[in-house]
This record gives sequence, C-alpha cells and structure tokens, in this order.
Amino acid sequence: TPRGGGGGLPCFLWKVVCQDEVGSKAKLLKRVQDLLSGCGPSKGGRRVIGVCVDRTNLTVEQRAPLLELAKETGAVAHSLVFALPVGTCIERVRSRSTHATGVVGEGGVRVLRMLMAKGLERPSSAQGGQGGERDGSQGEGFALVAEARDQEALEKLLGAYSGANTAAAVEARD
Repeated sequence: TPRGGGGGLPCFLWKVVCQDEVGSKAKLLKRVQDLLSGCGPSKGGRRVIGVCVDRTNLTVEQRAPLLELAKETGAVAHSLVFALPVGTCIERVRSRSTHATGVVGEGGVRVLRMLMAKGLERPSSAQGGQGGERDGSQGEGFALVAEARDQEALEKLLGAYSGANTAAAVEARD
C-alpha cells in the first residue's frame, strides 16, 4: 500500500507486515493501521512510503478490511500477485530451511498443495478486471493489480517497487 509524497529526498523505505509473523488478523490490521497512520518524516530523515502486506491466497473478504484501511488513511492500494508455476513454488518450499510458519521441506509442500487446491481469488482493480484489465465490474478498489507468472516477470515487478536502492526497498519486517 504505497503512501507518501511531499518533496524532499526520494525514499525507498517499505515496512513488511506478515500475518504469519504477527499472529492474527486483528494484529495484522492494527500494525498496518499504525504504520499507515504514521507515514511521514521519521528519524534520520527517512520516510515510510509503503506498507507491504505479505499474505498468501487472500480472498475478496480477507482483503476488504485492508482496502478499507487504505481508503481511511488515503493510501493507494496495489496488489501484486505472484502466480509462479506450481513446480517453481514446490521446489522453493522443498529447499527452504526456515520459514515463519514452518512451511519447509516435504511437510511444507503438503501445505502448499492444500493452499493451491483452494484456488486463487484474483484481486481486481478499482475499475474492475484483474491484472490491470478492465471488465466492467465494480472492482475491489486496488489502484493497480499486477501479476508475475515467471521469475523474469517477478524480478521486474519487484524491481519496480524497490526504486533506485534495492537494498533499502524492504528495510524491515514488522
């Protein structure tokens, strides 16, 4: 949910909030609200210009409170869909040695298969449509929906959000 503006030095600071790490939906929403409410100048002249919510396979219903928070705080909401091939996802999970929720190895692959079996409720833009396409429907309220279907597209998409300084793109996980 990028938010920022004003003049001054360009900043590429993002805060990442993951429900798996904070423990509950209520804690996730509170943390996102706190971060969005506090966007602006901070110590050392750094500015939080974006809050990235790290979630997997959110439904329209699960996205609604996050979109409402964005609307209430004047933040612009984007949805980045990582729709990589199943085999790529399986190999990444299989090769992990750590993860916030323990989704690693063969046990992690079983969890991944269950998540993928549920299917994906693709997000839609404010104008309707998915992946930035318009279809005439009401839409959820995302200003932009972008989807990466392979590693090259994923790197390009992430690069667009990292700005000039990739190392500073994601400064901290909350």
